[in-house]
Amino acid sequence: MGHIASVIIPIFLLIGLGILLKSKAGFNDEFWRSVERLTFSGLFPSLLFVKISAADIDWSTSSPIASAIIISILLTAAATVPFRRLLGFNPEQFVAVFQGAFRSNAYVGIAITLSVFGDNTTGAMAVTLLSVGVTINFLGVWAICIGWGTKNGLAAGVISQSAASRTH
Repeated sequence: MGHIASVIIPIFLLIGLGILLKSKAGFNDEFWRSVERLTFSGLFPSLLFVKISAADIDWSTSSPIASAIIISILLTAAATVPFRRLLGFNPEQFVAVFQGAFRSNAYVGIAITLSVFGDNTTGAMAVTLLSVGVTINFLGVWAICIGWGTKNGLAAGVISQSAASRTH
């Protein structure tokens, strides 16, 4: 447990540093959007490519892990559906709740996995990330396309999802 804490604490310290820099050093929202874009579009994919290209993927270990996570995501997503009518959410509210139920924070998971288990888990992590990424993005777009997040269903959903992805 102590090792996991030593991995997680620096992540939260970086988050705290960002909050401090924003409030005290005058870094504005546009600066943070640029940093976020650089991270999501450049640095993170580069890190993944370097790590994954050198990974030895053991499919007998990776496949059951990825399958269990996909099943968990699907069950979690399905469990949120009754709440749409039960709590009286409009489509825009519900799609946010729906996606929030199964979206994950891959950065924390990658940091913990590599720090605790070492580089020999990179292959399993890569297969899992791919599986999770495809699953959550499919579910998110599907929810919007069937009209949960828009008033007009498919066409408006695809357009709004496309516009949202360009801002993240």
